[in-house]
Amino acid sequence: MIMKNKKWLFIVIAAVAILLVFTGYKNANKEIHQPKEEYFDLKNWAETEKDLLFMVEGYNFIEDEEIRNMEGLPDSTMFRVPMKVLCLKIQLKNNCQENIQVNLTKYILESDGWYNSIDQDFNHVLNPENYQLLFTLEPSEMKEMYLPYLLLESHFRKSEWEQIENREFWLTFKLYPEKKMGIFQSDTPLKAAGVFDSLHYC
Repeated sequence: MIMKNKKWLFIVIAAVAILLVFTGYKNANKEIHQPKEEYFDLKNWAETEKDLLFMVEGYNFIEDEEIRNMEGLPDSTMFRVPMKVLCLKIQLKNNCQENIQVNLTKYILESDGWYNSIDQDFNHVLNPENYQLLFTLEPSEMKEMYLPYLLLESHFRKSEWEQIENREFWLTFKLYPEKKMGIFQSDTPLKAAGVFDSLHYC
């Protein structure tokens, strides 16, 4: 009889413990808020940070063969798998009367199940005189540069890679407490519009 009572006591204690853990988990989830999402249309000027205007003038995919023929890239960049670089031509503008510190290293390119930061090797090649990702914009100053993001075939399913240029991508500027994202893709082939005429590799 004593053993039976101990068994029931153990079951009651275990049930109470599980209930307390579950209640604490629910309360913790209430306290941890999901970040609010904010979207920008980067085909036009958008204030992605306080007083900093950002616009994507155009974008293009640099193909694997073009990448392997580029001068100035280190051997470590030449992966054995097929590659592409999504190259964004951007403009930045200081919209106030004080200096603004710009940090492009936190600008992440995302797609469903994938993300990457600006590739430093391609950045040096595509922006030979303008490759700094941390810099100051003076009042009303504008800056134009290319942001390269490397894509590897091994990071996608075969069917996804075959349609990679039709895939939806977006830029993420901030993750928390508000997630700020920018949409830049268009149905118009921007390369044909002459956006990249001044850049040999794009």
